[in-house]
Amino acid sequence: MAITPARKQITETVERYVRRKILKAIFPSAPADLVKKADTLKAGILGRKTGYSLGLYNREQKLLLTNEEVAAALPLEKLKGFSPAFVLKSHSDRARFGVTAEGRVVEFKGTTPAEFYPDKTNPNSGDPEGLLSLEAARNEARGLTLIGELETQVVDLGEVFTAYKGFAQLYRAGKAGNRYFPWLRLDSPLTVIQLLAELEGKSLEQFLFESGERAGRQLKKLHDAGYTLHNPWREGEILGRRARAPLTFSSLHPANVEIHGNLVDTEGMRTFEAAKELFWRRLSEDPKVDLDPAEKKDYETGRKSPAYFSRLCDIQRFIGGAHKLDRSLLGVLGERQFLSLLSGLLKGYYRAPDGEIRPIIEELKESFTRARTRAKTLPIQSTHLRILSRLEPAA
Repeated sequence: MAITPARKQITETVERYVRRKILKAIFPSAPADLVKKADTLKAGILGRKTGYSLGLYNREQKLLLTNEEVAAALPLEKLKGFSPAFVLKSHSDRARFGVTAEGRVVEFKGTTPAEFYPDKTNPNSGDPEGLLSLEAARNEARGLTLIGELETQVVDLGEVFTAYKGFAQLYRAGKAGNRYFPWLRLDSPLTVIQLLAELEGKSLEQFLFESGERAGRQLKKLHDAGYTLHNPWREGEILGRRARAPLTFSSLHPANVEIHGNLVDTEGMRTFEAAKELFWRRLSEDPKVDLDPAEKKDYETGRKSPAYFSRLCDIQRFIGGAHKLDRSLLGVLGERQFLSLLSGLLKGYYRAPDGEIRPIIEELKESFTRARTRAKTLPIQSTHLRILSRLEPAA
């Protein structure tokens, strides 16, 4: 159907209505001028490039039908309990976000397309476009349950529609008192983070410190349970081309951490032992590995435990990137704001007193000042020697 000027105007009017309704529900006490700015900001507090759609939501089942053709195919008795809901679309088109009347954000990862093509897969997940495998959904729910700061539930779509056998929908939502805006991640533009901080009545430094502290606390829970996101065998789309990722690769990049510091997308987590097996397999099969010789020697002689190395890789990918061209938090936030977030991260992860964290932050700050150009990445050697080894002297 051709998009006429009148149809385009109606669509834009409805989308503007949806945005304002959602913003009002999320920020009921925020000043009107800030809410208006949130609606008109080019980058968009609501991720304006994502668009919106209408779905059918079953609150009891925690299930969202994202396609009207799929909903129409259900018997009438199975449609009981469903009600219409406006939802936002994710950039990957694999998730939908809704907001309750009380301003609570709920998310549904894994859509219900009318048709899909098994051979047309997402290079990162390996699943058909828009779908989430049942195995990945269960693994992610396991990780989120271990962390314990988000509500989560898995719906086996194959039990609802036979065509979706092997696929699922994952429900995620913030628990009481925990803000959760899954369409915004910590790699968002600084202007968006600044405005969100203002909407929540905080300074930018306080917002970033709290986000870092929450991320550190949640990552420590994952690590304490014996799990990591380090994947030495990762192969896929890296920086726009198919390539073998470095041995230090972790899926814990800033785009996999919600803007308030909530860890999400834990579908690829594995045990430290599994990461160790992948590491040695990769090392024996691929002699041209991207690993510092000193790191390799440490690993081979046992002076550094596999669990330590995996934890280092997780933290490194989050704060410094896994590749020279990777988008690191240091490059996104700038040196000053990066140090605010890093202070919170170390506080949340190590529960160390300020007296132990402050010298590390001051040393990094001084190194940034001495540099001739603005730092955009933090090498893994710096993360190991200047941060982790200082707080874990026995490692």
